[in-house]
Amino acid sequence: MSSRFTFDKTTPEFRENEPSPELALAIECVRKGGELLLEYYDKPHEVDWTKEINPATEVDKMISNVLRTIITERFPHDNIWSEEQPPSEKGGARTWYLDEIDGTKPFMSKISPHFGVSLGLVENGIPIAGAVNFPLIDRSGRLYCGEQGKPSLCNGEPIQISNITDLKKVIMNIDSGKENIHAEEPYRHALKQEGITLPVNFGCASVCLCFAADGHMQASLATSLSPEDTAGAVAGAARRG
Repeated sequence: MSSRFTFDKTTPEFRENEPSPELALAIECVRKGGELLLEYYDKPHEVDWTKEINPATEVDKMISNVLRTIITERFPHDNIWSEEQPPSEKGGARTWYLDEIDGTKPFMSKISPHFGVSLGLVENGIPIAGAVNFPLIDRSGRLYCGEQGKPSLCNGEPIQISNITDLKKVIMNIDSGKENIHAEEPYRHALKQEGITLPVNFGCASVCLCFAADGHMQASLATSLSPEDTAGAVAGAARRG
């Protein structure tokens, strides 16, 4: 998959804009994951329904194996948590949170392009760097990324939250995750009374956070999501958008 996320080494701003080794790894991993998503998108999938609310395909497991290997080779002392494998605990303060396919149901059913690969690094509870790649959004894909102290980017361009303040013009998403699907109900009722438009759930936690960070939506409320669901988007987009 081609990507428009590049850094121009000929400009004076290169050193300031050059990604840290951690962000570079996150970008590399979600790009690789996006390539695998596109490679297998039109093929039949083997679906594991062991966890009915959270099915997994053979592509989830493939991406997990490939990306966890890359992370371990580059940062052997970091912890890794992912949806499809048990945690790899090394005892340090840094943990990579990987969602191999955020939006497995949209991916395997092909009902929408709202799926992608998410990877974020958290140190002592603080998001440090992250990236999310949605390879089919806008046909050519969107790759969000960012790190502590620098602007977040989408396909290499800075992103900005919406400036809309009129609640009746606000479009917002609520996501309660897979484990506690009723947690959003009180919020949904209250927000509708304020005239806020609440679209149906995208089935992909990180896309909602990224859409809020770049102004496509005005807000996103996550009531009970896991770190694997959100770390890439929070570190890469939402914390700086």
